[in-house]
Amino acid sequence: MLALTVTDYRALWDVKNNKGGIAIKIQGGKTLTIKIDNHSQFVALRDLLENDNVVFARQLFPDTAP
Repeated sequence: MLALTVTDYRALWDVKNNKGGIAIKIQGGKTLTIKIDNHSQFVALRDLLENDNVVFARQLFPDTAP
């Protein structure tokens, strides 16, 4: 799994249209833009980006529970 460092981000929410976006700049200067139309998801992602702790995504595993 490749880990990339987020160097900067910009988060904007349009209250009138209930839509937003987060532009994430990663190491090397590349920018990824995520469009979001759910305010809760927008806030959760913004909070992750504001946190000082490092966040690594884990690979999903199949649920074998009955």
